[in-house]
Amino acid sequence: GCGMPGGMPGMAAMMGMANGGMRNMFPEQDGSRASGAGVLKPQEEEDDELREEVQDFCDKWGLDSRFFNRLKDQLRKRGGKTFREDLASLSRTLQDARSAPALLSVKLREMEEGTWDPHRGGGGGGGGGI
Repeated sequence: GCGMPGGMPGMAAMMGMANGGMRNMFPEQDGSRASGAGVLKPQEEEDDELREEVQDFCDKWGLDSRFFNRLKDQLRKRGGKTFREDLASLSRTLQDARSAPALLSVKLREMEEGTWDPHRGGGGGGGGGI
């Protein structure tokens, strides 16, 4: 056995290097970013977190990369600050779904149209929040 089923462990290690490792490799850069560019760093970290959370969500529900990209883009458009609550809400919604991908498609369309309500919760909509 080659010890790397599907190449995932190696990929995860490489991803970790790309995220955390790169920053630590060039410590002197941090000082120089303090002026204007320093503002970008939290957003960058938030972005990494968003990407990881969306990836976990897609793995959990067996969703492919098209969903990953659409979901990531929509959550980012919503401001990025609420993505954890948004994903939790979508998880609750998908729990009752016969087809998670089909229902998520509907929810993504609602996000694109601006009609999605993360607080409405589960089945079928139209019922109001009780």
